[in-house]
Amino acid sequence: NLLRNTDWCKNEKFYTTDTARAGWALVSKEVIPDSTSKNYLLQTDEMIKYLTEEVFKDKPLTAEYQQAIDEYNTKRQEIEPIISLNWQEASKMLEAETLLISKLIRHKPVEAICDFIVRCQQPDNMRLLPNTSSWTNARASYGIVNVGCFDSNGIRVAWDTPGNSSFYLGASLSCSI
Repeated sequence: NLLRNTDWCKNEKFYTTDTARAGWALVSKEVIPDSTSKNYLLQTDEMIKYLTEEVFKDKPLTAEYQQAIDEYNTKRQEIEPIISLNWQEASKMLEAETLLISKLIRHKPVEAICDFIVRCQQPDNMRLLPNTSSWTNARASYGIVNVGCFDSNGIRVAWDTPGNSSFYLGASLSCSI
């Protein structure tokens, strides 16, 4: 089995019906620097910093990305106080269906898994995120979905509450181009 730890998600929308978006995406091979050991909001801050300072370095942001960042900065003030106290509501506010920046810069779980499989099929057989996991933009009943730790046992599919920070949980960039 390519996926491990999936018993919990057999009835979750992201696992049963979600599909990858068509098109090309810029995807990072590793988690973004300084994104581990941070909660979902702090990771999003790091992702926006990486996006503006690396991806769009010396170029203006597109209107869509600027709109998404502005929306995030406004909603961040609402989310921050409840990220640990009411993680269910915070998870709803952070998922791609609600927050544009999550939709634009984070994988759907199915997209991350597809990227892992495609990359592993290359001649060097490199596995993406062998020692880390990346939070996605999808919410499950238990929290926000993360995928990674792709080793010989397969790809780990898990969930966590958005206020959690862990040494192995980072953010992998996925930007449509």
